[in-house]
Order: sequence, then C-alpha cells, then structure tokens
Amino acid sequence: MDDFLKLENKRSTYRAQLTKLFVKIDTDLNDQDTDLETLKSELEPLLIKDSTVKELNSEIEKNLKPEEIEKEIDICTKYEEKVILYKIKLKKRMKQLQPDSDQNCSFNSSTLNSSEENSVRIPPEIKTVNYQNLRFRKIMVIPINI
Repeated sequence: MDDFLKLENKRSTYRAQLTKLFVKIDTDLNDQDTDLETLKSELEPLLIKDSTVKELNSEIEKNLKPEEIEKEIDICTKYEEKVILYKIKLKKRMKQLQPDSDQNCSFNSSTLNSSEENSVRIPPEIKTVNYQNLRFRKIMVIPINI
C-alpha cells in the first residue's frame, strides 16, 4: 500500500504542476505581446506532464476497488479535458502568430510557376459545430424482404 500512496502523491504533484501551467498559459494567451516561441515552450511541458499523469492514472486505477473507479475516472476526465482545451488554445494562437510566409502552401517549384505558387494559400479556419447541443430524431428502420 506504501507504493500506492507514492503513486498518488506523485500524481498530485504533477496535477499541481499542470494547474500552474494552465494559469501561465492563460496569462500568456491573454497577453498580446506573447511571441510564438513562448507558446511553443509551453506546449511541450503540457504534453509531457499530461503523458506522465495518464501513466500514473493507469497505475493507480489498477489498485483501486471497483466502487472507487467511477469517481477516479470522473476526476481524471476533468484533467484530460482541460489539457485538451489548453492544447487547442495554444495551437490556435500559435497558428495566428505564424508569419504569413509560413502559411503559404509549399510546393515543388518544378510543378508550379511562381505566379501559381503565390496564389495558393491555406484556407481560413473553418468554423466547427458543437454536436452536443444538437438533438436528433430517432428513426425506426424496418427491413423489407422482396
């Protein structure tokens, strides 16, 4: 059981580090002067800490009683969702900060002449739809043998 407590303490430490990183990322995302390199330097630790926490979660879940698993999964899911949210926010802002020359599609010059190469651009961001708020009608399908 001593190993189990060590795992929980280790995970607790990494979760605290993640929370501090979330605050730092929020601050930098709200600061208009934040540069691309700063955001890149925050993404890597976020990914590493997330990976470590997931490994620790797996080890801890192996030692839990069945009645404790649901509560544990709920808590773990909240952290995972937060990490996903911050990864998306960081990547979106990083994309906005990339110089225009990086946003051009790069092609082999033998396939396109220079005027075609300059006219090819990555399309603007496509808006996404949140499907969680949509309601679908259930349809009953009855097979007919012919």
